[in-house]
Amino acid sequence: MKFICAMLIGVLSAGFVSCGDENEPDDPNSTSSIVGTWHGYSDAQKPSNDPMCAKFYEDGTCEIWWYHNPLLCSYYFSGEYTVFKKKLHIKGLWCDQGSRPHIEYDKTVTYSIKNGVLQFKFNLARWNLTKD
Repeated sequence: MKFICAMLIGVLSAGFVSCGDENEPDDPNSTSSIVGTWHGYSDAQKPSNDPMCAKFYEDGTCEIWWYHNPLLCSYYFSGEYTVFKKKLHIKGLWCDQGSRPHIEYDKTVTYSIKNGVLQFKFNLARWNLTKD
C-alpha cells in the first residue's frame, strides 16, 4: 500500500511540474508569434540606435526598414514571409535611399524568439528585435 501511495504522489507531482510556464519562449513554429511591429539593432550596432523596424502582418506580408550607418544609406524591403519549423522565409524586393524596391530578395533563415527578442539574419547581418 505504501508503494502505491508513493507512486501516486510521484505521478501527481510530475503532472504539476510539467505544466507550462508563462516565461517560456513563443512557439517559433507559429506565424502569430512573429506578427507585429519589431524594433532593434544588428550584432554590429549599438542597441540604442534601433536601426531596424520590421512589420510582420497577419496576411503574410511584411515591411522592413533598416540602415547600417544612418549617414550613409537607408533601406526598405517589401514582400512576403512564411514561418515553418524554426525557419523564416522572406521574399520580396528591396531598395536604398528612397528608390522604388527593385532588388530581389529571397532567403530562408533560422530564427528564434526568446525572452521577447526576435533574432534572425537579414541582409548579411544578425538582427535582435523587440516587439512594440
